Amino acid sequence: NETLVLDKIKFWKELKLLLDDFNIVDYEFEKDDFLDNKTIGILDKVQFDLLGLSKEKNIPFICDDLMIRKICNRYGVIHTNSIYLIKKNKSDFKNYLCNLKKYLESNYIFAIDLNELIYISRWLFRNLNDQNKEDYLSIIKVMVSNKQRAKHYMPILITLFSSLEKKQFFEINGEIYENLFVSFYIEEVGKLIIETNDKFDLKMLEENVQDN
Repeated sequence: NETLVLDKIKFWKELKLLLDDFNIVDYEFEKDDFLDNKTIGILDKVQFDLLGLSKEKNIPFICDDLMIRKICNRYGVIHTNSIYLIKKNKSDFKNYLCNLKKYLESNYIFAIDLNELIYISRWLFRNLNDQNKEDYLSIIKVMVSNKQRAKHYMPILITLFSSLEKKQFFEINGEIYENLFVSFYIEEVGKLIIETNDKFDLKMLEENVQDN
């Protein structure tokens, strides 16, 4: 429809304005024992130019190609993925969670790592209410919604569980207080962890998670 077309035109105009401010750098990755005359026909030379420039300038290389990111490790290049851009340019946290969920649903395997899980957990800790708990839990449910995702994300969920389990209660001046976020994670996410482990026969749990 007309509104969609106008939105697209606006997007490309704004993108062009941003690109006009970019500096054009002349850089070419030098061939070595890995990128040589044989492999250059298989590998993307442009990607190598970019990762080489990233290393030279000591800036993160943003890439969604798993193989190229593994090559970054070979050359000692700091790298991340497009989640970084979404996170850095978010205007609303709920919108950010929505985008994160879309990445998960499309089987984007690096949508959430431990640091990202801690990041959204801190948001919930600071903004604990029923709606936010529901939004948070909807992310977790997608993370374990099939065996492929569960095998990747369960260790992350379990690691956070292990770090939180002894922080559910704390004492101040002889009074015992409950950390409501930790209780929520242990009870609700802990239940999902156990159910997912049993459902897909993952055999990932230690006794401490099972006991809770």
